[in-house]
Amino acid sequence: MDLNKLEYFVSLAREGGFAKAARSLGISQPTLSRAIAALEKDLGQALFDRSHAGTKLMDSGKKFLPHAVVIIQEAERARTEFVPELANETDRARIGISPNMLFDVVPGIVQRLIEQYAHAKFTLTTGTQEFLLESLRQRELDLVVCADANFVSDRKDSHLLAEVLGDETIVPVACKDHEIFSNKITLEILTQERWAIPYQMSLSYRFENVFYKRNLRIPEQTLNTSSLSLIYNAVNKWNLLGMLPKRLLGMAAIKNDLRVIEIPELYIDFKTTLFRNKSGSLPVIAGKLAEQIRTLSGEDASFSLIR
Repeated sequence: MDLNKLEYFVSLAREGGFAKAARSLGISQPTLSRAIAALEKDLGQALFDRSHAGTKLMDSGKKFLPHAVVIIQEAERARTEFVPELANETDRARIGISPNMLFDVVPGIVQRLIEQYAHAKFTLTTGTQEFLLESLRQRELDLVVCADANFVSDRKDSHLLAEVLGDETIVPVACKDHEIFSNKITLEILTQERWAIPYQMSLSYRFENVFYKRNLRIPEQTLNTSSLSLIYNAVNKWNLLGMLPKRLLGMAAIKNDLRVIEIPELYIDFKTTLFRNKSGSLPVIAGKLAEQIRTLSGEDASFSLIR
């Protein structure tokens, strides 16, 4: 199977149109059209639905896409193994990170790897768990490290491997001088406050469910964001209440500003989980990052990297 045809196929799938894909590849549109037609002939079935509205993958194309990406990646890695001077240009790790890991854990690991490997390159992406795992399935990411709301033993996924690394607890917090601490705190009192809640990891839903199950008014979520630093500022400077990973409260920059609201019903547990595709090999740097995260989880289940 012609590697160029596979690269053309992947580009067309991502661009969604022959004209855009041809421009990105630096070839003519007729050349691209002939290559795709030849690939479909090789496979014995159509891969794209062509219409005036655009070019969309058919079910057969969606099924073939992950295989094409793996073949391209493995071919590139084989080239770097036999032509060492190419290795520096392809040693990039594409990592998906949930916000709770991006704030403190991963930056320290990336810093160490950059210092250790002169040619290491990283693309770090954050987003919802659903977005990150779908990007991983489509081979747009090499690894995903995120807070998983589901037990891995219950997860059924024919494409992904899941490895539990540790526990993560998200807790309610307020500025240490917040007036809420002047009286006894109850869930009912918390319904009257405005909150800053991460929208990832199903946290918003699980937060609301605590109040819903008790027939209480659901508090106003004034701020939903993927940025934990923004939530920290909203709590510390804007007088909102918030939800943050408990381990972050041990950081020097935070522990003197915030205080945990002692309402155990709002302590929400997750499993910090490493995901990767079942097939294909990891880039060297992605593998090194995974090793360091595993080592860190073995040393300290709370994942506190600030030492």
